[in-house]
Amino acid sequence: MTRPLVSTFWTWTISTCACKIALLYLYLEIFRHNVMLRRLVWLLVSLNTAYIVVFISFFMTQCDHVSDAWDPLFVLE
Repeated sequence: MTRPLVSTFWTWTISTCACKIALLYLYLEIFRHNVMLRRLVWLLVSLNTAYIVVFISFFMTQCDHVSDAWDPLFVLE
């Protein structure tokens, strides 16, 4: 089994969450007068931000050697 690079986790997490937040902000602009939907969108933005914080902190505290994160080759285990 191959071990993917740590930077892939960071890039995927931040990019997908940034796309989701961008769409949620678009919903805020489209539905300006619907208060209930705006509250739901703000809830989703906050949950998405919490997801970023939790998973990036998880990726930062993985128990790997620092040299493993910078090694561009996959290691077969």
